[in-house]
Amino acid sequence: MLAENFRGTQIDDARLFRLHEANAVDEAVEALNQKSSELHFDSNNGCFAYETVRLDLICIRRYLPLGQVCRKLRITIDWLRPSAYDRQRYEPSRKTVKTNDHGDPDSMHRRALLATLASFGTAWAAPVGSALDRPAVAVQSPSRSVFLGAALAGARWVAVGERGLVVLSDDAGRSWKQAQVPVSVTLTAVAFADDRHGFATGHGGTVLATEDGGSTWAHRLDGRAIAALVQQDAMRGSDANLQKAAQRLVADGPDKPLLDLIVASPSEVFVAGAFGLALNTIDGGKTWSLRSGQLDNPGNLHLYAARRRGRAVAIAGEQGLLLWSDDAGASFHRVAVPYQGSFFALELPGPKEIVLAGMRGNVWHSTDAGGSWHQVRVPSPAAITGSALRPDGGYVLASQAGQLLAGAGDSLAALQVPPLPPLTGVVPVSGQALLALSVEGVHLVSINKSN
Repeated sequence: MLAENFRGTQIDDARLFRLHEANAVDEAVEALNQKSSELHFDSNNGCFAYETVRLDLICIRRYLPLGQVCRKLRITIDWLRPSAYDRQRYEPSRKTVKTNDHGDPDSMHRRALLATLASFGTAWAAPVGSALDRPAVAVQSPSRSVFLGAALAGARWVAVGERGLVVLSDDAGRSWKQAQVPVSVTLTAVAFADDRHGFATGHGGTVLATEDGGSTWAHRLDGRAIAALVQQDAMRGSDANLQKAAQRLVADGPDKPLLDLIVASPSEVFVAGAFGLALNTIDGGKTWSLRSGQLDNPGNLHLYAARRRGRAVAIAGEQGLLLWSDDAGASFHRVAVPYQGSFFALELPGPKEIVLAGMRGNVWHSTDAGGSWHQVRVPSPAAITGSALRPDGGYVLASQAGQLLAGAGDSLAALQVPPLPPLTGVVPVSGQALLALSVEGVHLVSINKSN
């Protein structure tokens, strides 16, 4: 039974594929309902204890139709929206917050599922259909949606998220406006080469580009073109297994998300994502080259985060995957890491310094390009979902518990900030302020001197 399989920390892909062949949606829903009923709010560390279902959801999304699962779980947009209690508790403008009330169980249940689907659903291999060709719809409150990535374009702040939403602020976050975007798939990350030239990645293998600081965006790549590239590459060789895999990719359609990117210049971009997908362009996205086969990733593990510092490039992914390059990404080798869970956040504070963070609050630090590692203690075991370098040379992490953590070397401490909902990312916008991203929108957070 699927419910039995989902009690472990690893799920066999072959078994899930057989469930997919049998379209075992009912069994998956039964297992998820059983697990999700165990969700609770942990008053000791102030976070949602839903790690038990996170792996289940991530693994289910590989082979079972998300739409049918969600419908049978009765998850709708209205049901996922914050309740009145949630809005009251997490409203950033509130001066005080209740500390002796752990909240309505149904509300906590809903928020936990929403956070899981949003924060870790970035690798969900769900069909995108016409969303690749349908422009993003204008929304009434553009800053209060689900956001997964943000970056600075000069003085402008740019954030990207669900349904192709890109929002811009030219007044330090006091107001936000929506940009023109040609797709309505979820966008997962954004980065800029300068104040005008930027790129964004998203579901369906999407890569978008802007030449006006984010006001308008244009197609540069999608899953249909990626599948064609993979098929062409496989047909040049004689490996029957690679050819079959390429045919399956074409048959699947554009359902593989890209999850992060490195923008080295207006013309040079590297993108990476689910199932080991990796590509690069040296002409601003006019043409693309596959890089997946040049990575030491034979299992095609998901690639969640990518960073570059000088000629050093690092890629982090699931099952403890860390890939390292000393030659600006021309070649990569795998680096051993003590923890074998997924890493969703990655930073390179120094020339050979690496900070990895991910599931269950695991944070690991190396000063010798992964030759040795030290585990960094965290205030709560919630998953780390985002990271960024601070202007002072340190780093900041964002967690599903709504915490912002400031780090330097092997030390890490929670910033004293107002209560926040489950976070999906963070970007320093000045020496004394952070832009936190969440399942409920963007949040400008001031940092006092004690932090």
